[in-house]
Amino acid sequence: MGTFLFLAIGNTLNATQTQQNENYVVDLFVNPSRPSVDRDINFTLELKSKANDVLIELPVATYFLKDGKPVYSNPNNYTLVRQQHYDFDHKFSEPGVYSLEVDIKDIFYTLDVASFTFEIVVDGPVLDRIFNQIINYYYLFIPTITILVIFAILAMINYRKNKIRD
Repeated sequence: MGTFLFLAIGNTLNATQTQQNENYVVDLFVNPSRPSVDRDINFTLELKSKANDVLIELPVATYFLKDGKPVYSNPNNYTLVRQQHYDFDHKFSEPGVYSLEVDIKDIFYTLDVASFTFEIVVDGPVLDRIFNQIINYYYLFIPTITILVIFAILAMINYRKNKIRD
């Protein structure tokens, strides 16, 4: 069994990603569009034929990898996808960049396996994200405010010197 090369269309934003190969176009929809840990994430795959053939039943396996290591599911556990849509949920236990691997048994054209890889970025808990934003603002605003205060003090000193001379 070989694998097809795929061409990524669009970007790696989580909300919607599209990939295609010689025979198939796979659209991935992620809800919510910014996955975070310990939250149910819904994944919807829409499988289409580039030849506009109706795909009634298509064997598909999905699994997640993180740093090249399996995190979820068995790649040999195929599900029969009917009516070109496949929905499943997953809950991530830690933040990071994951790969959603989609393998399609190409029973219509080549009798081979077509593989697709989607990048999924999972955020940490909400409080961690808020804390990180505060830290980012801290490093930006504290130096700016310090510089403004120094200029204000120097301007007041200069003003008083000029007033005393008059």
